[in-house]
Amino acid sequence: MHSNPISATPSEISFPYDISFIDCEPSDAVRFQIELYLAKVGKLSDRITDCKVAVRIPHKHSSNRFFHIHILLDLPGKRIATSREPEIKDQHTDIQTAISSAFHKLIRQTVTFLEERKAR
Repeated sequence: MHSNPISATPSEISFPYDISFIDCEPSDAVRFQIELYLAKVGKLSDRITDCKVAVRIPHKHSSNRFFHIHILLDLPGKRIATSREPEIKDQHTDIQTAISSAFHKLIRQTVTFLEERKAR
């Protein structure tokens, strides 16, 4: 498990967001884990205008279930899109790993964008 110096709770999410489950049953536990990451992302900027997260299990590969996580984060002047596709990394047969991987990528992209915008 990755450690992150930003800690947050779902009640701290200050921007609109949508979590959808495509080709799979909704899960309160998965929704809660995503909301924890959304709260962390929200601590990076108070200018986030929207975020959409899609969790997909498009089809079965042998006996493993592969999770696709797609995230769209909107900031003024920028839409950051992040996807984690399971065929690239086998570890995406675990939903927590897939979510963590996608959000860590999103956080890196967001920090980079905010640093570049600040340097202008």
